[in-house]
Amino acid sequence: MPVFLAGQSYAKAISSVLDAKYVETSHQDGHIMAAIYSCKKYDILDEPFLVYHLSGGTTELLLVKKTENGFNCEIVGGTRDLPAGQFIDRIGVKLGFDFPCGKYIDYSAVNYGGKQERVKTCVNDSYINFSGEETRYRRLFENGEDKEKITYSVMKCISVSVRKSVEFAKEKYGIRNVLMVGGVSSSKFLRNEFSDMPNVYFAETELSTDNAVGVCEIGAMMNPISR
Repeated sequence: MPVFLAGQSYAKAISSVLDAKYVETSHQDGHIMAAIYSCKKYDILDEPFLVYHLSGGTTELLLVKKTENGFNCEIVGGTRDLPAGQFIDRIGVKLGFDFPCGKYIDYSAVNYGGKQERVKTCVNDSYINFSGEETRYRRLFENGEDKEKITYSVMKCISVSVRKSVEFAKEKYGIRNVLMVGGVSSSKFLRNEFSDMPNVYFAETELSTDNAVGVCEIGAMMNPISR
């Protein structure tokens, strides 16, 4: 992606000046390794594992295997339309929250004390569709539905959908461990919803959105003497 080319240029220049080895990794690999570093689950690398990358631009379920220079990632699920973060932001803007809306929606959903009705989801195997639910919640708000109830329902919809997707993929591929990465994974609501599911790991909140720490960790793994 063009946005990463500036960093690539700096890295090549610095490696040339310092006579250091230049190695490329990826934005997604950085997120994965940052989460592993954060939760100190390095043993997750000993076997294939699942990663759910949940952000404003990405909602992908990945089957991941460690390689010499990072990770081999195969997309095995995720969203077929709206990324989870975009779903949250579109509804949040409609409700009048400042953009980006994630922290406001999450706070409101966690603190909602009203009736917790069952939400609708659209999940086919490990793939999710959010656009239909986005339309439905927009209409509910326009028709006078309680604002806090909508925030709860949106986060519940995302949580239930992601959980169904994970459960299917774990069974299909015989996977034990699941790693949640990306900005949406910093959601307190989402973490609470997965608290009873074994072997599902979240990064610390401040590292959920970060991948620079992960890139450093990948470099350290490739050069263990420098650790």
